[in-house]
Amino acid sequence: MNWIQSKLGKYFNETLFRNAFILWFLLFPFDANVLPVSIGFITIYPYLLLTFFLLGYSFLSNPMEQCEKSDKFVIGFFFLWVIYALCFYPFIKGKSFAYYEIRSLLLMSVTVWLLFRIKYLFGKKYFFEILYQLSLFLFITLTAFAFFEFFTGIHFSGKHTEKLWDLPAEMFTYAPVFLYDNPNNFLSYFFGLAIIIILSDFQLNYKPFKILLIILTLFFFSVVSDSKFGKIAVFLLFLSFIINNIMHINATTFKKYFWWFAVVFISLLFCFTSKSLYFGPMWGNEEHYYVKSINPVKIENNQVVFYSSDTLVKHFGEKNIARSLFDYQMQNTMYSNEIRGNLLKNGFYLFKKSMLFGIGPGQYCWYHEHKLVPYPTITVTSPHDGLMEILSQYGLPIFIPYIFIFIFYWFKTYRNRKSNWNYFIIITICYLLFIIISDMPSAFLNLNIGWILIPVLLISSYQLQKENNV
Repeated sequence: MNWIQSKLGKYFNETLFRNAFILWFLLFPFDANVLPVSIGFITIYPYLLLTFFLLGYSFLSNPMEQCEKSDKFVIGFFFLWVIYALCFYPFIKGKSFAYYEIRSLLLMSVTVWLLFRIKYLFGKKYFFEILYQLSLFLFITLTAFAFFEFFTGIHFSGKHTEKLWDLPAEMFTYAPVFLYDNPNNFLSYFFGLAIIIILSDFQLNYKPFKILLIILTLFFFSVVSDSKFGKIAVFLLFLSFIINNIMHINATTFKKYFWWFAVVFISLLFCFTSKSLYFGPMWGNEEHYYVKSINPVKIENNQVVFYSSDTLVKHFGEKNIARSLFDYQMQNTMYSNEIRGNLLKNGFYLFKKSMLFGIGPGQYCWYHEHKLVPYPTITVTSPHDGLMEILSQYGLPIFIPYIFIFIFYWFKTYRNRKSNWNYFIIITICYLLFIIISDMPSAFLNLNIGWILIPVLLISSYQLQKENNV
């Protein structure tokens, strides 16, 4: 590396690198949705190109700090994970499933390496400063998109939003932000950005109302999405908020923010007590939604005959009709808790079947799609649990060091806790939130929010070192 820096270091431009990093970070929630170009076996897009450009270009500059042994171990582990996954490839059946997961693992390892590298180039103080500004900007951007789409019913065009055309108009339909295929994926990015905001501002725990605003926003969309994991995550965040900020909230600060707090509280109260309605896209095809919402009752002489809903309401009442319809829709299906339970059981089954070494990349979905698991999960084939995703597919050789890394860095944080007890509590809560977030989406290893959260969580332990001026 020294040879590269001595020969090519003169071509390194700090401003170019910083601007490229800013663009890279701003693009990550949009991933391949920005200017994608398919070349057959892979899709090229700006975020992907910038990832490898930044990594390669970073080696032309001398870092401000020397890489610690523990950080080298983390970087090495993620690349060994890729090699371990590749060893399965010749022997597994679902090679198409394995290809996409190995690709994700490679990008995850490159992202982890890149963020550690940038931390050493920028120095931890500037690294967290720029991270805070960028993550806050993205959080506000996603919030604006989400509120607009939820309250107006006008959804920005996107491949996932197009699925709304095949849904019947119901009493309550929540559409995810146009980038994401379901609300849980959106919440994964939403909570992930909140964690980065909280961890990257060392003094954020002294700004209680800024944290409270973030928590209330997360709470709103967790309730709207009916996400159990989102509600649990919000509860943990609110608990840490109470613990860390109870001494900073006094009569003066409360009076200063009283009207802001009152408006937010009344707005939330109005949203949750009023009847939620869904409005289709204002400029969409109205007949399409109307037809999708009609249920034929009887066919006579090749003619469809409908009953008036008013007649049914008079006889049975709205509540009884709604309950009967729900029971009808739920027949021959399973509740989400039961499905998730069976997904975990199947994960343990596959883990034991593999002799504790894992069944291979992407094979969890392959086994479920081919009905080679003992517990039914209807049409759900993804693990919906980050830790089980790793354990079942890569076994103990990957699972144990993966857990060890987080425990090691948490203890590193614990040793430095006396410099800021509040921040130590925040980091601990964020570690728990990371586990919860990994259970939100159907497959966590494929989401780049996880790739970014892992190094940010680990690097945050350096925030508690006394030399915070670096």
